[in-house]
This record gives sequence, C-alpha cells and structure tokens, in this order.
Amino acid sequence: MLKKLFRLSVGAAALSAVAIIVASPASAQDWKTEWDRLVANAKGKTLKINYQGNKGYDGAINAFEKKFGVKVSVTASRTSQALPRIRTEQQNGRFDWDLWWGPTSNMSNVAAPAGLLTPMEPFLFLPEVTDPSKWAHTDYIWGDANKQVFLHVNEITYGGYVNMTKFGDYKGNVVDAMIDPNFKGGVAMREASRPNAGAFAVADVLNLKGEAFVRKLLKDSNPQIYRSPQQVNTTVMRGGHAIALGVQTAGLAKCYQSGGCKDVKPIESLVHVLPRGIALFKNPPNADVAKLFLNWMLSKEGQEVLIKSWAEHNVSGAQSMRTDVKAIKGHEDTVPDFSNPKQYVYVGAYQGFSSVKKAVAIFREIKGGGKSKKK
Repeated sequence: MLKKLFRLSVGAAALSAVAIIVASPASAQDWKTEWDRLVANAKGKTLKINYQGNKGYDGAINAFEKKFGVKVSVTASRTSQALPRIRTEQQNGRFDWDLWWGPTSNMSNVAAPAGLLTPMEPFLFLPEVTDPSKWAHTDYIWGDANKQVFLHVNEITYGGYVNMTKFGDYKGNVVDAMIDPNFKGGVAMREASRPNAGAFAVADVLNLKGEAFVRKLLKDSNPQIYRSPQQVNTTVMRGGHAIALGVQTAGLAKCYQSGGCKDVKPIESLVHVLPRGIALFKNPPNADVAKLFLNWMLSKEGQEVLIKSWAEHNVSGAQSMRTDVKAIKGHEDTVPDFSNPKQYVYVGAYQGFSSVKKAVAIFREIKGGGKSKKK
C-alpha cells in the first residue's frame, strides 16, 4: 500500500490557466442539440477502444454501453506493444480503432508527434468538460503540446521497491545501496531502452542522484535487466533481488490485495507522476460515438463511475483531475499537490519527457537496445 505523501491543494496557483479548455458553443441550446444528436445516432453503433486491459476500466465501459445502447469492442494491450502495430496499419491506410485509453507515455511522446492521433479539443463541448474550474490544473490535463491526449488522472507512483527481508540488515540508504560494491548484483530492473516503467524509474534516480550515479549503477553494479515487467515483479516479490526498478504496480497491487508482499515496500524517494488518459486516433471509424464517449467519460458522472470501478480492482489511483470528483477513500495519497506541480516528473506527459528521454539515452548508451543481461 502506498504511504500518504501529499494532500490535494487547489488554489489560485492551481487554476493559473485562465483560458477555457475549448471554445464553448454559442449557446446552451447548441450543446444540448449536439448532445441529443450524438445520443440518437449512437444507438446500435460500435465503439472500438484499444486499452490497457486493467479491469478498472470495465465498469465505465459497461455503464456507457447500458446508458447509450452502444456496443464497445475492446482490444487489450500495453501501449508500448500496440504502438508498432498502429503505426504500420495507419501507414497502410487502415484505421481500425477510435480511442486509446491507458497510461499515456507512448501516446503523448511517440504517437502524438508521429501524427497517429487527432486533436481532441474540437470534440469536447459539454460545458462541464470545457469549464477550466472543473479541473485541478489545466496545464496538466494535456499530455502533449497539441492537445491530442487528455489526462483525466495524474497518479503519484514509485519507481522502485525493496524487499525488506532480502535487503536484510544492510546499514545504509536503500538508494545508495544500489551502487555500493558490497551490494553488487542486488538490483533488478526493467529494461529502459524506451519509455516504460524501467525508464521512469531511471528518470527518478536521475533526478534524485544525478547522471554520474545512474551511470555507476548501470556500469558497475551489475543490475539484472529484464524485458518482462512480470519478471521484475516476481523477483522482488519472491526475494530473488532486494531492489527492483520499474515494477509493474498493477501486478504488485494484486499481491497486496491478496494479503501478500508484506515485506515489499516502496522506495519513497523515487517518486513520479504517472498520468492515465485517453486519445482519439487519426481518422476514427466511429467519430460521433467516440465524441459521445469522450464527453460523457470526462463528465462528473463518467469520472465517478470510472474511479468507483477502478477502486474495485486497484489499490491506488482511484481519483480524478476533476475538482468535483473526490478520490475514493484510501486512494487520496496518490493525488499530486497541484499547488506546486513542478516538484514532480510527469512521465507520461510532455512536461516530463525530457527527463525520460535522457534516462533512455543513458540506458541505451550503456546497455544497448534492452536485451536481457545474464548475471
């Protein structure tokens, strides 16, 4: 379980962006007319979503289907896995999906610049969605500068975990232990040759300890590199390694929920903000249904349904960027302090991509393209 770090503080600084998210319709009748048109046209249609596969999304999907008479067809895959396929398909004139939903690093920092997405602002029209006062900080609801990725969650998360039993009675700081010759071989990490949890963890270390420390860790400390996030989870949960960087938090959450992993603790100094959000693909085949989903899902009702479902399947992150949607009890500690947003690295948004990019570059220089290394 995450330890409470910060309280949400939304004041004048948090609402510094005075421009509205998107130009509002000329009158209330305009948006009501558009809403009624979309609802009528959506019945019986199919919405195609590529999503993370976390069951926390399913409650919102089911509610949308029931409310609007729409069928939602989902393809579950990690964004890093889906990206090569999507790029190839679009290059060949195939546009199979409407929306992309999940962690936003590859959406914001790879897909958006590559022209695989559609600017979202023209699709947002509900007043409660376009009103900036409804969002904790309007500078941090977009994952890319061209506003193609909407961040409805910014979740505080950890870059590293330690198995306290395996760590034993080592005298010293957990982070410093990673480069201690006496602790050589005690670190496992996910390969960080592209933006993923491994790269985010390296970015955390980079921001905390500097480049020389990261280089020493990768060159001299003999970390075990894994391509699979499941392998990273398994080794720290079972005590194969004392320290793991780039843990898949959803997998660890399941262990916590089942009453296990009591000796696995977060490294509290390695912290970043992991955004989750949604993007509209280029040339979506069901644009009107996608427009309806976007406005409903970003509404108060949609976000409340989503975080309730998320809390049923996850131990953290059941919160929203909406100011009128409270985090689920027990999930408040994952909410960033937006009175001082620049204290964090936003690993899935353009504001923090320079740190991630540098982490990836250092990893590639020292470890190459991410092939597993044997001890």
